[in-house]
Amino acid sequence: MWFHLLELIEAGKGDEEHIAILREHVQRLNYAFCALAPGAMGPVDGLLRHFEAEVREHFISGKCPCRS
Repeated sequence: MWFHLLELIEAGKGDEEHIAILREHVQRLNYAFCALAPGAMGPVDGLLRHFEAEVREHFISGKCPCRS
């Protein structure tokens, strides 16, 4: 489900709630039974920690700011 949220954000159709959901998934999957789950969410965690302003720009502008 979280990968669908990333697709919506990239298309400019995301909102603040989607960022909150992604943060919740990052936190919860750190305590998953699967040993690989935290590694799967590592890139999403890094995306939100280092590029949150750029992520927000996607849904503020309604499109990917890198594409013309």
